[in-house]
Amino acid sequence: MQLPQDLTVGSAAYATFDGVTAKNFTIPFADFGGIDSTKLASISLQSFGSVGKAYNVSCISLTVVPVSAVVPTKSCTTCTGTVIYNLCGQKSTNYTNSLGGYTDDDGSMTSKVVSTTGALQLLPNANSYWYTNLGTGNCYSAGSNTGILITASGPVGSSFVIAVRYKTDAACTVTGAVLTVNSAAYAKFDGVNLKNLSIPFTDFPGLNPARLSSISLQSFSTVGSVYVHLVGPARRRGESR
Repeated sequence: MQLPQDLTVGSAAYATFDGVTAKNFTIPFADFGGIDSTKLASISLQSFGSVGKAYNVSCISLTVVPVSAVVPTKSCTTCTGTVIYNLCGQKSTNYTNSLGGYTDDDGSMTSKVVSTTGALQLLPNANSYWYTNLGTGNCYSAGSNTGILITASGPVGSSFVIAVRYKTDAACTVTGAVLTVNSAAYAKFDGVNLKNLSIPFTDFPGLNPARLSSISLQSFSTVGSVYVHLVGPARRRGESR
């Protein structure tokens, strides 16, 4: 029988040894891509960095890793281009965005507040979503912009789905199919730092960027805090991906 490939992580990502003090490693299963935590076989320590030196191991256990994201220390950043949603200086969580469209979660979140660092803190449950409409008529042309930029942080190993809606007709009366991508394809959340998710419009097959209706965040993989700072353009034509 062929054994499955080992899934590994390096200890340096979780602690720095000082030669004296014992260190605790707390490693989420999500850091081992593709692992099935209901069918664990073994845990091994290997590829030691120092040959001939003693390593003391006092405990290996299965535990519950906290999922709440740490509030980013610096949320406000400069965004150029067509900003859709920017929390810097905003105190209200329900308001009209920079393009005149309404932004809300329709009460689906467990909680939703603006953090002290100027980020929108979303605490989702299994059915939560958050959306921002584009333009007063929900039929906005992206112009020379070629994608979406979302700056956010989330619990370690977590992800969410970005859904884009658009109009299919010139009169902007018919909404097309919902087009989605997963945040994990663009950034890996570490529970602390803000990440830039730069998503080309071409990753949404069939999307007409000249008739954008809304952008929403949904299908959160982890019931823990997610911090959203801004939603805006990814880049302009001629810029590299």
